[in-house]
Amino acid sequence: MRSKTVVRSLISGHITVVAHDDGTINLRVPGHRERRVTIAAVPSVLLTMTDREGKDVLVVGDALGRVHVIPLDCATVTSRLDLEAGRVRALAASPTEQGDLVVATSKGMVAVADLSTSTFSTVANMDGPVASLRVSEEALIATVRGTHVTLDWQGATLSTRAPKRPTSRRYPRRRSTLVVGPDHRLIAPM
Repeated sequence: MRSKTVVRSLISGHITVVAHDDGTINLRVPGHRERRVTIAAVPSVLLTMTDREGKDVLVVGDALGRVHVIPLDCATVTSRLDLEAGRVRALAASPTEQGDLVVATSKGMVAVADLSTSTFSTVANMDGPVASLRVSEEALIATVRGTHVTLDWQGATLSTRAPKRPTSRRYPRRRSTLVVGPDHRLIAPM
């Protein structure tokens, strides 16, 4: 029998979530015993949020491009959304009325999902995998290949900024000088 490996974990308030590489997710919620939920793929992203009805839910993105919604009070998968756009790389709760959730994938798709109807609408398709996602009421900021791309909620690019990275040589290079000894051999510097 193969041992399980923890691939993701999340602590939110009093809730503890541990996801394993075989698709099992352990939930520890106060007032309940530990519960186990299984999905059919390796979990890649975890998010706890409050849905439109005011219930606390766990949202799980997986390696096959699906988003699973698990209410914390019943600990079963109640809805599933199949994006078919690569591994889910980032999840964020939507602050607008357009949808409940913003999802970014490894194929560059950024979408707004409605969890009550299990539908999504694509906001933008980036030219590479989205590494992270930040959401505000005015704009979405997606990090693609180290570049921050700011989008409005209709998908138009507002700005693109590549953060200044430190150079690989922080200190000036030391000159290497070779010294010739009294017997005319080369002596390397120390």
